[in-house]
Amino acid sequence: MDMQETDHVDILQRNHKYLKEKLQVEPVLDALYQDCVFTQADYDRCRQAGPEKCEMLLEILKKKGQEGYRTLCSVLDTTQPFIKERLDGTSTESGQTSNIFVNKIKMEAWHRKEIEEKMKQIALLQSENNDLKLEMEQLRRNQVAVERTRQEEQEGYISRIEEQSQLLEELKSHLAQSQEDLQKSNEQCDELKKMLEEETEAYKSLVGLSASPIRDNSGHIGKKLDEAKSYYDLKQACVLSVHGHCDTGELLLLPCLHAACESCIGKLHTQGRHNKLRCPCGQDFTMEDAVPDYVRRNEADFASSSEKDKRCTYLQRNHDTLAVVYCTECDDHLCPNCLNIHNSIRQHSSHTVREISETKMKSIVSLLKESYCEEHPHNKLQLYDHHCKKPVCVVCLHGAHKLHSNSDLKHLHAETKNHLLEDLKKQECKLQNIRDTLKCANHHQNKLHETKNILETEIMTVHRSVAIKFLRRQAQLLQDIPLALRDQNESIQAQIDLASNVEASTVRTIDYIQRALKSTRHWELICLTEAINKNSKENLKVVETTVDERSIQVRFSFQGKKALEKLIDTSGCLATNIRQGDIPDTQPSIADLQTEIHTLAQYASEREMKLDGSLKALAVHQQRWVNLERIITQHIGVNLHEYAPAHITEANRGADSEWLLNTADVYEVIKTMLTEGVGRLGEQQTCIKLKVCPSNMDIVGQNTSPRLLVCPELRLDVARANKKCCHVNAHGELINSPLEAQGQTKGGFQMYFGTCTSTPIFIPPQLSAKPNVDTQSPQYWETQSDIGVVSEDLHLSIFEMGVSEQGQMDKWYRACNQFRSWSVRVWSCDRHQGRICTAVYQEGERGRCFTDAIPLSPKTQATLRFGVVLDVWRGRIGFIDLHREIVLAKCDVEIREPLYPMFGVVPKSSECVVKMNLVSGQGINMTAKKKSLIDEVLTPRAQMY
Repeated sequence: MDMQETDHVDILQRNHKYLKEKLQVEPVLDALYQDCVFTQADYDRCRQAGPEKCEMLLEILKKKGQEGYRTLCSVLDTTQPFIKERLDGTSTESGQTSNIFVNKIKMEAWHRKEIEEKMKQIALLQSENNDLKLEMEQLRRNQVAVERTRQEEQEGYISRIEEQSQLLEELKSHLAQSQEDLQKSNEQCDELKKMLEEETEAYKSLVGLSASPIRDNSGHIGKKLDEAKSYYDLKQACVLSVHGHCDTGELLLLPCLHAACESCIGKLHTQGRHNKLRCPCGQDFTMEDAVPDYVRRNEADFASSSEKDKRCTYLQRNHDTLAVVYCTECDDHLCPNCLNIHNSIRQHSSHTVREISETKMKSIVSLLKESYCEEHPHNKLQLYDHHCKKPVCVVCLHGAHKLHSNSDLKHLHAETKNHLLEDLKKQECKLQNIRDTLKCANHHQNKLHETKNILETEIMTVHRSVAIKFLRRQAQLLQDIPLALRDQNESIQAQIDLASNVEASTVRTIDYIQRALKSTRHWELICLTEAINKNSKENLKVVETTVDERSIQVRFSFQGKKALEKLIDTSGCLATNIRQGDIPDTQPSIADLQTEIHTLAQYASEREMKLDGSLKALAVHQQRWVNLERIITQHIGVNLHEYAPAHITEANRGADSEWLLNTADVYEVIKTMLTEGVGRLGEQQTCIKLKVCPSNMDIVGQNTSPRLLVCPELRLDVARANKKCCHVNAHGELINSPLEAQGQTKGGFQMYFGTCTSTPIFIPPQLSAKPNVDTQSPQYWETQSDIGVVSEDLHLSIFEMGVSEQGQMDKWYRACNQFRSWSVRVWSCDRHQGRICTAVYQEGERGRCFTDAIPLSPKTQATLRFGVVLDVWRGRIGFIDLHREIVLAKCDVEIREPLYPMFGVVPKSSECVVKMNLVSGQGINMTAKKKSLIDEVLTPRAQMY
C-alpha cells in the first residue's frame, strides 16, 4: 500500500482514544453510507455493533482510504468542528498537510468576506488620502497666503519704520528750530521786560501816576452758565426740597421737566400769595400744570429695589430675614426656610427661581410689569380713556367709562412712542445747532480777548515814541478799552446765556424723553406726552442768533501823528468795523500835498483818454443797435420802436436821428418784446430755444402777467449718491439699490438716502441798487418716478424731491426733516394707515396730505411725475403734481445760500423698487395746462401751507 494512502490511518490511530470518547457515530455513519464510502454490509455491521459501534466505524474507515477520511472530516467540519481541528493539528504535527480537509464553500465565503472588508478599508484609505491631499492643498494655500501676508506686513513695517525715521528727523529739525525760536523769544521777552520797566519808571516820573494794570473783565464769562447749570440736575428727585428726603412716590412733573413732590408744592403754594409758582430754574408754573412724574417714580422704585438688601416677602407675617432667591411667578423674595416651603407645594414645581444677584442686574424695563385695572383687579389694562386720561380695562367700558372716547392702549403707545422718537431726533438736531452757536460765540469771545491784547500792544507801540503829553493820552485810551468792548461783551454774553439756557432745556428734554421711553408703562407714557411736547416746542421756537463778525473787529486808529504836539489831547480813538489803515492820518504834509496834486493831474489825463474811448465805443454800439433792429425786424416781423423805453421814445419822437441806447436800454427793449409782444408772435413761436444757451426758455402767463421761464439743463450727480443704498445708472436714473461693484461704495453722501444735481442754483450777487426782479426769470424742472410695490410692510418714505441749501445737504437721512429744505415726499403715511400719500414739507414741517397716490398692495406698478418751480429773486418755491394736474403748495422763502435740487429714495429695495428720472432742459414737454399751473405758482398771492 502507498505511504500516502496510509497517512490517514496513522492520524486515526493517534487520535483513536479521543475519537472513541468524543465522536458522534450516527451523523458520520449516515454521511459515509450516503457518499457510498460504506457498503450496506459495512453500515449494518456498525449498526449491530452496539457499544462497540465507534470502534467498528474506525476499523472499517481505516480500510476505506483517503476518500473515507475526507468524508469524515467533512461531516466533522459541520457537526463537531473541534474534532476536525484536532485531526488537522495531528496532520500538521506529523507533516501530513495533504490530509487536512478544507471546506471550499466555507473558505470561499470567508475569502469573499475578507475581500469585502479589505475593499472597504481601501476605499476608506482612499477617502482619507483625498482628504489629506485637500488638507495639504489648503495648507499650501494658507502657507502661501501667510507668506504673502508676512511679506506685506514686513514691507509695511519697513515703510512705516522709514516714515517714522523721516518723521523723527523732521521732529529733530523742528525741535532744534523750536529751541532756537524759544531762545530768541526769551531774549525778546527779556528786552520787552527791560523796556517795560524803563517805560513804567519814566511814566511814574513824568506823569506822577501809578501804572495800574488793565482790569480784565473777561473772567466773569461762563459764571452765569455754571450757576444756571447747577439748577439742572436731572437726577435730583425734588427741586423744591430743603432736607432732601421727599417721598419719591409723590413726584410731579413740572413744565420745565424738573420734578417736585406734592407736599413741597403744597407748602410753596400755601406760602405764596399768587396762583403761579416758580421753579428754582426760573420758570413759572401752576398747580394744574404739574402731572405725575412716572419716570422718576419708576426709577426711584427700581433704584431702591436694586440697591437695598432684599427681605423675605413670601409669608404674610413680618419675619425680617434676608432673602436669597426670587420667584418670578409669585413675585416674592424668599429666605432659605420659605424656599423649602415654596418648593414643597406641588403647584410651584414649574416656577422659575433665580438668585438675588441675577435680579439686581436686570434693567428697569424688565421690572415694569403689566398693570391691572384698579376697579377690576383681575383684568389687564387694554384701553386708554381720553376723557379721564387714565388706562381702563374692557369691563370698564360698560360702567363709568361707557360714553368716553378711548383707544387701544398698545396702538396708542406705539403712535406716541414714534412721535417722541421723531421729537427726540429734532431735539438732538436743535441741540447740535445750539452747541454750534455757542461754540461760535465762545470763539468770538476769545477773539475779543485777543483783540483786547492786540489793541493794548498797538497802543503801547504807537505811543512809545511820543513825549510826556502822549503818555497821559495813552493812559486815557487804555482806560477806554473796556468801555469800547463793553457793548460787544454784553451782547455776546447775552447770547451765551440764552444759548446755555436753551442747551440746558434741550438736554433736559432729550434725557427725559429717553428715560420716559425706557421707564414708563404704555399709559404713563401717553399721560406724559403733552408736557413733553410743550417743552419741546418751546425749545424749537428759539431762533439761533449769530454774532456779527465785524462787531468784534475793533482796531486802534491813530490820527494826528504828524501834528502830534498840537492835537495831543484828542489824538487816537477806538473804532469798530474798520480795517487797519481805514482811517489814515488827516494832517498832510507838503510832500503829501504835492503827491495829491500829481495824482489829480494823472487822474484827469486818464479820464480824458477814457472819454475818447467811450465816444468811439458809442459809435460802434450805435451801429450794432441798428444791425440788431434790422435782424429782428427781418426775421420776426416786429417793429422794435414799439417796445423802446419811454425816455427813448419821448426824446426821439418826431426826429429822424438814430437812437442812442446803452446796454440796459437794449435789454429792456428785448425783454419787453418777449413778454408783451408774445401774443402777436403766435402760439407756435412762444418757445424760444437758443443754441448758445444750455436751457429752454418759455413764456408763461400770457393772459395776465407774461414771464420768461427758464428750464435749465440739470444732471444727477453720480459721485455724491449715497452708494450704500442707491446709485445712478448709465442712463442717468436714480435706483434704490446699493452699488454692486466692489470698492466703489465709498464717497458721496454719508447720511442722505439719495443724491443731488451736479451743479447748484446760485444766488445772484446783490447789486448796489435794489435789483429789478422783473428782469429775473424763474426756473422749472420735473421728475418721473417708476414705482413697484414689493411688500405691504412698506417703509415710511418711498421717494422725495425738492431743494436744499448748500449747508444743509447731508445733515439727515431725508431732506423733508432738514432745516432750510423744501420738498415733496411720497410715503406710507402714519396719519392714514394703509395708504400712500403725497405731502409737502417746509423746513421739517409737514403740510397737507394728498391721499391715495398709488395703491398699497404687492405687485403694484405706477409712475408719478412732479414739477418744481423756483424763483430765486422773488423767493418763491412751488410744487406741482403733474399726474393730478394740481398745485400741491407754494410759499415765499428767504434764500440765503446756493440751492441744490435733491432727490431721495427708499433704501430698502425689498419693500419697494424706485427708478427716478430727472427731466430738465429740452426734455420738458411744455403744455398749456403745465403753463397754467406754473403761472398759478408764480402769482403774487402767496399761499403758505
